Amino acid sequence: IHPDNFLLSLFDAAPGPVCTAVKRQRAGLHNPPKSAGEFLATLESQGIVQTVTRLRPFTEVL
Repeated sequence: IHPDNFLLSLFDAAPGPVCTAVKRQRAGLHNPPKSAGEFLATLESQGIVQTVTRLRPFTEVL
């Protein structure tokens, strides 16, 4: 299973915990820190396209 499909199924089942996990992952980046938009762009460049599409409306809480 492709990582994007896996994450998308998790998001569909429980969007709140997935948003929390993404926020924690992004918060752990210190060198360099990334904004939520930058972090989503990084995920997208790594092939996590569908999940990023679903996460974009939540950018302010990520």
